Amino acid sequence: MDYARISKFISLVLRHKPEEIGIVLDEHGWANVDELMDALNTKKKQIDMEILEEIVRTDEKQRYSLNEDKTLIRANQGHSIPVGKRHGKVRLYIVKTGEMYRDGYQFYLSKNGVWLTKEVPVRYLEKQVENK
Repeated sequence: MDYARISKFISLVLRHKPEEIGIVLDEHGWANVDELMDALNTKKKQIDMEILEEIVRTDEKQRYSLNEDKTLIRANQGHSIPVGKRHGKVRLYIVKTGEMYRDGYQFYLSKNGVWLTKEVPVRYLEKQVENK
């Protein structure tokens, strides 16, 4: 099975054109996994939960996230549609990427120039002092 083609189509749907297969994203870009799989299968993209999890897990660019109970999926970045609303105060952190790299974390440069990594543990974050 060509997971790369399915992954690219999922990326298109979750980042740019959910209407292409008749699904709706919430304001944070999350889609219902069952609705996504049903719609993909209708479009002759044979997929089940095992295949979807494999696509999410093995994607080099870490394009997707599943929520904890795996009922929702979203594209991690690169949306051309409006998703997500910021609430509350802005907090600025410096990520100690040099330390992370020396400790074995991998970084990926996306096609649009954004650096990605799978996770940033809190020990690598330095909170900036808030100016008033």
